[in-house]
Amino acid sequence: MLWIITGAGVLLAGGLVSSILKERFRALFSALSSVAAGGFLFYSSISILVNGGSDSASLNLGPGSPEIILRADSISAFFIFIIASITILAAFYSTGYMKQYLGKGRSTSSQSFNLCLLSASMIMVVISYSVVPFLIAWELMSLSSFFLVYFNCHEKRAVSVSLYYLIAMHFAFVFLLFAFVYISAKTGSTDFGSFASVLSRDQVSQSVFFVLIIAGFGTKAGLFPFHSWLPGAHPEAPSHVSALMSGVMIKTGLYGIIRFTLITGKTLPEISLVVIIAGAVSAVYGIVQAVTRTEIKSSLAYSTIENAGIAAVGLGTGMAGLSFGNPVLVALGFSGCLFHILNHSFFKTILFFGAGSVITFSGLSDSNRLGGLQKAMPATAFLFFLGSMSISALPPFSGFTGEFIIYRALIEALTSGSGVEAATVMSVIALLAFVGAASLLCFTRLFSGIFLGRCRSAIKGTVQGSVQMTAASLAAAVYIPLSIIFSTQIFAIVSRTAAEIAPSLISAPMPEGPVSVLNVTRAAGAALLIFGIIYMAKRLLLAGKKSSLHGTWACGYEGAGPSVQYTPSSFQKPFLKIFSRMTTKKTEASGPSGLFPAGSSYNEVYSDPVDSRLITPAVRGIWSFLSRFTWIQNGSMRQYILYGLIYLASVIIWMMAV
Repeated sequence: MLWIITGAGVLLAGGLVSSILKERFRALFSALSSVAAGGFLFYSSISILVNGGSDSASLNLGPGSPEIILRADSISAFFIFIIASITILAAFYSTGYMKQYLGKGRSTSSQSFNLCLLSASMIMVVISYSVVPFLIAWELMSLSSFFLVYFNCHEKRAVSVSLYYLIAMHFAFVFLLFAFVYISAKTGSTDFGSFASVLSRDQVSQSVFFVLIIAGFGTKAGLFPFHSWLPGAHPEAPSHVSALMSGVMIKTGLYGIIRFTLITGKTLPEISLVVIIAGAVSAVYGIVQAVTRTEIKSSLAYSTIENAGIAAVGLGTGMAGLSFGNPVLVALGFSGCLFHILNHSFFKTILFFGAGSVITFSGLSDSNRLGGLQKAMPATAFLFFLGSMSISALPPFSGFTGEFIIYRALIEALTSGSGVEAATVMSVIALLAFVGAASLLCFTRLFSGIFLGRCRSAIKGTVQGSVQMTAASLAAAVYIPLSIIFSTQIFAIVSRTAAEIAPSLISAPMPEGPVSVLNVTRAAGAALLIFGIIYMAKRLLLAGKKSSLHGTWACGYEGAGPSVQYTPSSFQKPFLKIFSRMTTKKTEASGPSGLFPAGSSYNEVYSDPVDSRLITPAVRGIWSFLSRFTWIQNGSMRQYILYGLIYLASVIIWMMAV
């Protein structure tokens, strides 16, 4: 525990020191601090993951004060490893990304400090084992990420989405606070370990508690319908912040559900079914919305909702295994969930890093206006391609293994429970199959729209710090071949971590499904390696030789400009016709007019139906109601004094009555 606390302390100290350094040294110092902290965190987390066991510490602040309990087990160590890894990558990416803001009067000191504070608070969240330190760390995590999103505060949209994000996080906080107060009142303790005495015996208390924490943690994880903060926050935040929030921070929501499932021991079947359905709906909704978006980071944000939903399906399936006492289902569900969390952390980091490089290089974020950047940014294009293939779950890339294990868990779940539950599971399998196909469509559209063809707009074409940004992306991409080569070893660690959730159940040997999928991954990896060798041999043999081949026939439009190319919006059009009810489209068009028309334009803007049909009308209704009471705050000092006198009189009367 000492090494973990030291690592968090080094991060916090590094953030404080970096905020008072000269502007050009801030990002570099925070990056070096993250490496120093990573040494402590990696040592502790890997030791626990490999050797098992746990470490704990407690602090009693005196009579009447709640005890502060910290505990690191395999689940905590698993998340600490991810937090430390992505923090180091994001910090080094920021050394290049933040160069564009130097000397422009921007608050880079706040950026460096809050980046370190966010990582330190996430570490404290996953090791807190009592209510008070957990809620403090949770609030620090929300506040630090708010200030990171607020970085572009000179833009009106950045201010509005950051405030919306802060409200959503406190919405989640209220749910968690109610849940903890409810159980603490029944147990008489704020120690998480004491919650088991009520949650394992009282089904009503367990139901109320899990409904509250699923709403609270589900908001942080971006699960439908509590997801709407996420697509707004990511496009406005700096790209390394988006990577840290999407790759790690939202996972703390899933961690919270896992943690209290572990404490409870056996959850009700209805609760696990709610998690499975919420995950499946989030996955479908997220990927459909991702396909509609042409803004790069907005599409990636909705993809995060999709992947959080997939992980939640695995989590819910493992919870169902606990309900039915099925050890295979428990092992597969939780292993698939954790494996997908690990994989998504790295390939989503690659994609957000790539998006940041593209936006910084081109000055554009709309994929409809981009194109042809593969020649100008070959390294970024290659890494973005790797990330796209991984997130599309194509073998042998890293996203394939975790999703396949979740499929295997769902197939196993068909043999457990009633006919209604089996029908639900079959529907979830079909929905996830659709999600996989739609994900491939989404990232084929995104990659081709950005990097292939010819550029549709004038771009800046220069960027400071591109070497550091590309190096950080490359470092994140190293995980993909490692996950293929060492797939068996990684899965062994993940399954051992999952075993801690129910050690009495996960004692049976692992079924053949995961073993076979690991073999498929290795075989596909070998085939990919052979293809790469053949390709490189071809390049070497043809080096310096002029090709006699002509360009493909372009239907008579070979000399036309890039405007005749298919755009990402054109590519997605047939798909969206089928799912028009799940999208809200606004058409902006101006047709030609007059004898000599100057031109015409046509644009389709998609909005989130939850925002446009639910949240926006609700906010307008609340604002309309509150506006009727504006007369209370009229600026009259005498009236304010009268309010105070009325309050004092009311308190005195109440005390006399009591």
